[in-house]
Amino acid sequence: MGKKMNKERNAKDDLGYKIINNIKEGHKKTIHVWKTITFTHLIWLFFIGSIVGYLVETVYAYMKFGFIISRQGMLYGPFSQIYGLAAIILLIILLPLLERGKVWLFIGSGIIGGLFEAVCSFIQEKVFGTVSWIYTEEMIPIFGGRSSLLYMPYWSILGYVYIQFIYPRLMDLVDRIPAKVLKISTAVITIFLLVNLTLSGIAVYRWAERMRGEIPDNIIEIWVDRYYPDEKMLKIYPNMHFPNNEMKTESLDDIISRDDY
Repeated sequence: MGKKMNKERNAKDDLGYKIINNIKEGHKKTIHVWKTITFTHLIWLFFIGSIVGYLVETVYAYMKFGFIISRQGMLYGPFSQIYGLAAIILLIILLPLLERGKVWLFIGSGIIGGLFEAVCSFIQEKVFGTVSWIYTEEMIPIFGGRSSLLYMPYWSILGYVYIQFIYPRLMDLVDRIPAKVLKISTAVITIFLLVNLTLSGIAVYRWAERMRGEIPDNIIEIWVDRYYPDEKMLKIYPNMHFPNNEMKTESLDDIISRDDY
């Protein structure tokens, strides 16, 4: 009997959280307690979150325009890294909020989601000189159009469902992968993501420089200009804007949305 109880307890811990039943004022409360997340868990969260984000953005673009448009965040593969990063940030911040109750989790998800969008947009513009989204007036923009009050309820729903249902089951699936296979696959994914993210950042940065009319001044920039010209970059990142450039640029989204298109 004792061994059986220990197995059941370990199975619950493998889900990425522990459940403690407290008796207070005659009512049973279930409290989700933070458990240390491993590097492997974070890599898989980022990897899967990036893929799911790409699929969500692709479906949204199809519903908006009526045909498939690239929503890649990296040069190679169906990834949108902002969603992968959101999966990690939301986990770190929202899990402790769950201890305060489900209402805190729901409200906190909306606030954190909205702030996350604004911060990512600000960093992207300051580092790369580009902007991937701008909320218009009908979406009740905040932080200069970097985030939207209208979309915060969606972040609330997403965060609540993610922490309560998706995350524990997802980690359970990852933990079921044989240890040797998990170790090798995690290493491969990590290297691939690092190379992909680094190359994507360099290509976008150089693209912004070309939009400002800057000529290449080293062998790396010459190589980037040759293999990642403006035409190729526009196909990969059709919703990219260059707000700080003297040269006015028009994204593919802008072109498609025009009345004369």
